[in-house]
Amino acid sequence: MRLYIVTIILTLLIISPTEIMAKRHFSSLDVSFFLPVPLRPNQTVSILENFKGKSLFSQKLWNQLTQVPNGMLTTTSMVGSPFNPADFSISSFRYSPCEPHIFPDMDPKKCKFSVLRIVAQSLSSDGDNPPSFFSKKWGLLDPERFYHDSALHLIYIIPKEKRISVEKALWSIKMKAKELLGLSTKGKYLGVHPGFEALEDPKASSDKKKKSLKFFSFFKETLYSMASTKNLLAVSEMRGTRNGNIGQWIFAGNLRDLKTGNLISKDISGLQKGESRKTHVVSFSKGVNLGEKFIVDKSKVGPVDDTIVPKTGGVTNSLGLKRIFKVLNPEQTVVLKGDCVSCHMASPLLSKREVTKGKNLGLSAGEKKQLEAFSYNPKTNDASIKGEKTSLEPSIIKMRGNKKNGTFLVTNFGRCAGRTTNQKLCISQRTLNETLQVLRLLNK
Repeated sequence: MRLYIVTIILTLLIISPTEIMAKRHFSSLDVSFFLPVPLRPNQTVSILENFKGKSLFSQKLWNQLTQVPNGMLTTTSMVGSPFNPADFSISSFRYSPCEPHIFPDMDPKKCKFSVLRIVAQSLSSDGDNPPSFFSKKWGLLDPERFYHDSALHLIYIIPKEKRISVEKALWSIKMKAKELLGLSTKGKYLGVHPGFEALEDPKASSDKKKKSLKFFSFFKETLYSMASTKNLLAVSEMRGTRNGNIGQWIFAGNLRDLKTGNLISKDISGLQKGESRKTHVVSFSKGVNLGEKFIVDKSKVGPVDDTIVPKTGGVTNSLGLKRIFKVLNPEQTVVLKGDCVSCHMASPLLSKREVTKGKNLGLSAGEKKQLEAFSYNPKTNDASIKGEKTSLEPSIIKMRGNKKNGTFLVTNFGRCAGRTTNQKLCISQRTLNETLQVLRLLNK
């Protein structure tokens, strides 16, 4: 017996924490998921909240965010909706073990660092803002609680020595959902974490809601153990304009000087010549030029507009689509080398094409083969993603691709803003692809 115990101890000492974690099968909803709609104070995480001495953001950092040159656009978003720190709560959460890019060969040695990605969105509640015009004219699902077209993308750096502890924390969230609620994350579509679903369901029993609140409390504690202002690396901003031209957005990027703690505004890379401003306003409703960094063949593939028809003459739809697929493919395009606009527009344009032309996108089999698509065939024997969804939930594609407002749903991983889409999920194909890459690395 003594020899048996000694053998076990020696085995545990030999096996590294990385190897132990590799034997655990993560699902999409263990690394990328939505929080519940903040219907009550104990199911929300505000960016200014002080939780047991820790915070994810601060008023001081807010004051350092890039300001838009046009004074009409500095304080509000989307025709008068609020852009104040107190209105922002976390809507989604993602983990990426390998930045700035996960390579096709999935070699962890090429990873420079890991990050947590958090999206915070401006939310109105209890009828405080904006005026009743929004609920009456736009017909919001819940006029008392709705998201605006403004968001912050908060990125927290995880040093190499802390990566395993973060992944253990994520695994504990998975196990807690099973323990408290008997819920599994395996094989689910990317979306709201199943442990939070009862908090958004008016028909859920009081017992289920009570257990879900307990689970949310555990998640919140775990979140603050992984992220705080101390390891905040970058902040990106996206907001609609105030001038009434629905279809214009502002993008701005800020990196953090970890020595001084201050945010430093950065030019957006990948924009066409003359557009490398710190903020970028573009009208999506009139069509958008995907950035030059994403051009597959400059002599053949021109800018792609709202109808996915290249503006340059004599170019086929397949070449225009090829450019979109390149943006969505994380094995070909590093986000840091591209521009915000192209990345946020690629999925709405692709969804619209799929809704109007079908899954074959209106192309012949030969043309479709030419696309540099990123996809995992669920029929393959890839153990890292076996039993997991490798596509977006169909209603998300349909919603983002409808003729009425599909191209306005530009959020990559957040709650959709405006009209009857409010509180539904906006998920890009790029986000799903990156999540599948994460699973391949963690479950390798």
